[in-house]
Amino acid sequence: MIIRGDVGGTTATRAVARVDTIFNATAFTGAQAIDSTPIDMGMAPSRLILEIVSTGTPTGTYTIVGSNQYDPVANTGATFVTQSAAATPAFPVPAGAGAQTMHAVFNTNASGQGRWVRLRYTNTSGTGTLSAYAFVAPV
Repeated sequence: MIIRGDVGGTTATRAVARVDTIFNATAFTGAQAIDSTPIDMGMAPSRLILEIVSTGTPTGTYTIVGSNQYDPVANTGATFVTQSAAATPAFPVPAGAGAQTMHAVFNTNASGQGRWVRLRYTNTSGTGTLSAYAFVAPV
């Protein structure tokens, strides 16, 4: 989002980042993989800052997947592939821990990710819900 306004008698323009809800109390059960809403990383190198909140007894893994082919209008079925760069701190492996909140930063500078990325949770057992919030920040 771009904000324009009068600052000290001159017109100023600044970019304002936003937080997107990418999982909204999404239910999981048994062995399954669920993907978040796609996140547009934009043109410039950036960081993806995630807050992940889970309930229940999740046991599984988190990964970041990316695509340059995805288009929200013309190609919503594009393939997303696992990205090579790790989150910092590393995504924890949920192991039936009950409700938890975690934060992670994914530095897209080092990964060569696609313009569009998703958070993928692969549940191996357990049930619960997953909420996640994404903030894309310039490097």
